[in-house]
Amino acid sequence: MSNTEKKIVAFLIAAFIIGNIVLFIKRERIKRQYGRLTIEEIVTRVDINQATQEELEMLPGIGPVLASRIVEYRRKYGEFRRAEDLLKIDGMSKKVIGQILDLVAFESQP
Repeated sequence: MSNTEKKIVAFLIAAFIIGNIVLFIKRERIKRQYGRLTIEEIVTRVDINQATQEELEMLPGIGPVLASRIVEYRRKYGEFRRAEDLLKIDGMSKKVIGQILDLVAFESQP
């Protein structure tokens, strides 16, 4: 292998390593910003009218109790039409709605 070929191989290896380091750093920043959510969950909005309790719990500010209240409310009263409807849930606050607003959708509505 010539010196030029060795330099090209070394450059490619270095570029691969640096690229993976940059990708790792970006993923860590996303994890810190969005808590327990994965990149795929951030890209895909959660349909608030179809989500399971477990899916709702992955949203920031929504734990098991609040998630179960959302599911129970849907069962009793039907779908949520807009974000403000979530305020009808005991324990739901404007702050939590603000945290999840960009992560949820109201797809099931007509």
